[in-house]
Amino acid sequence: MKSVCTSCSAEYFPPRQHCQKCLSATKFEELTEREAKLYSYVIVDFAPESLSSKAPYVVAIGEFPSGKRLTAHITNLMSLPEVGMN
Repeated sequence: MKSVCTSCSAEYFPPRQHCQKCLSATKFEELTEREAKLYSYVIVDFAPESLSSKAPYVVAIGEFPSGKRLTAHITNLMSLPEVGMN
């Protein structure tokens, strides 16, 4: 989901309830972009206790064609990630 300002049409991802630019309310819309390219990543070897059973794991930033970025864990990797991959 993303949010769009009802007044100035600014978009926020992740969504927010109020616009940072004009303080108006926003409406929630489905994010239509489905595929992003890997912008950056880090391999976490020493995880916090709550995630220690998952270590090592990859935390990545994906960039959508619109320029929006999403932070996520990458799972089920067959090889090391490469910046620019889908």
